[in-house]
This record gives sequence, structure tokens and C-alpha cells, in this order.
Amino acid sequence: MDGVRFERKGERSRKGCIVYVIAVPVLTLLFWIPLSAAITWLLPRAGVDPDIASNISVLYLLIIFASVCRWVWKDTQTAGRSASVTISPDRVDIDAGRRSTVLLETLEAVRLESHLDVLKVVLIPAKGRPQELPPDFASFAVVQKALEDSVVPVLQKRLDERIGAGGETTIGESGFRSLLRLLWGLLLIPLGLLAVASMGFIALGFSLLLGVPGRIRRSARGLGGPVVLRSGGLVRSSGALRKTVGWEELRAATNDEHGLVLQSRRAGTISISSHANNHLPVARWIVARLR
Repeated sequence: MDGVRFERKGERSRKGCIVYVIAVPVLTLLFWIPLSAAITWLLPRAGVDPDIASNISVLYLLIIFASVCRWVWKDTQTAGRSASVTISPDRVDIDAGRRSTVLLETLEAVRLESHLDVLKVVLIPAKGRPQELPPDFASFAVVQKALEDSVVPVLQKRLDERIGAGGETTIGESGFRSLLRLLWGLLLIPLGLLAVASMGFIALGFSLLLGVPGRIRRSARGLGGPVVLRSGGLVRSSGALRKTVGWEELRAATNDEHGLVLQSRRAGTISISSHANNHLPVARWIVARLR
């Protein structure tokens, strides 16, 4: 397979400085006001001192402000600039402001993260910082086939060798982290409605609202916690019953961009969120054993 190239044309004009100056406080308050109202109302009723609740609210204000500033800074670096991603049989080249290359032989994992109403691809090398594919032109939906033709088979083969040698692999996020993702997804509903009502950020509001159903599905599929893969089947890493469920007992009910859902008469429903590291090669590896 030759390298597959995805690119952003440098046609988008750079926003004026005044737009960014206005966007930072507006977006910060847009996200913080409903969150602050929830914190200052819920925590005192849960027995938390009102002063502590107020301090927590202010802390979140600072966190949101820093996050918005980071987003604005990244946008200023990409606005009006060309960028590209090239996925080859042996590497992934990313040219988005600064150039970086991830060799597949050093790639440890691939992860999908929510970004507005799309999924963002994150490549995690064995050494060095994770590398994100720009989601505005190289979202998972766009690069999925190229990933499945080059990156996924490499990681799947590595997984097969590890488990074939008698090892095991844990896949999935903690149930608590998935719960936080679920709560954040639900919080985006009023935030998205506020953004739409503000008119100035109507596009952002619609993107947030369109992304909510997918966020909820992916979060729900991770609530069961991680599972451990073995040569003879899989086992839940938490819960009272930790017996291995053989591949012959399982069937794939759903396998899509939100995750893998398996069903068994004995073990019930076992799901893996697509937010889990290496969900893509693991899902393909599991499904191949169910046929």
C-alpha cells in the first residue's frame, strides 16, 4: 500500500486578534457558569461547606480559562496554514505547524478521543509524546480505512504474538473514568444550547450537541471497566465473578466507532469503549476469534 495523504488547504483566513480577545472570556464563562451553578447547589446539599464549594468553583474557572487559552493558542497556530497527514505502511507523517513522524515499529498504541462531533486519532509511541492527527481534516471517520490497512495490522500482529506466547493484555478504561466522560457528555447538552442561543458561537453549539449521543454511547460502553484478554477467552478485571469466558461462548453484538459489545449467555454483556488504548486492533483480534 502506498502512502495515503490527507491535507488541509491553506485557504482559511487568520482570525483577527479582536476575535480571540472576545472568544476567551465568552467561552470561559459559557462553560463555567452552568458548572459553577451545579457545584454551588449540589455540594452544600451533600454536606460540603459552602466556602469549600465556592473555592472548588473558582478552581474550575481557572481550569476552564487555561483550557480555552490553550485551544485559542492552538487555533492561532493553525489558522490559515496548510497541514497534512500521510499514513504509510511503515510510518505516519504529520505536518501541522511542526513536522513529526511516528514509525509503526515504535508505535505502542492508538487511541480515539472525542472532539466536538468527531473522533480524534491519537498515536502513542513507546517513547516521546503522543501525536494527534488534526481532527478538522484527519478525523477517525476520514482516516479509518488507511489506519485499518497499515497501523491496525501491525498492532494486531503484536497483540497476537504476545497472547500466543502465553501472555495476557488488559484493555479498557476504568469505570470511574468512563463515568466522568458520561457526566461531561451530559453537561455538554446545556452548554451546547447556551452556545447556540448566544448566536456568536452557534456553529460550536451545534457541534457540541451533535457529538453528545456518541460521547454517551462510548462512555456507557466503558462503565464495566477493563477486561483481560487471554488465549482461551477474556475475563472481567473487576467484579465478583472473574472466570474466563471462552471465545466459543461469545458473539459480537455491535462493533462500530463507539466500541465493541460482546454477549454471552453466562457472562451477559461485555463491552469495550473505543476510547480504550488499542481498541481498534483489539476489536479486530477478538472478532476474528468469534468466527
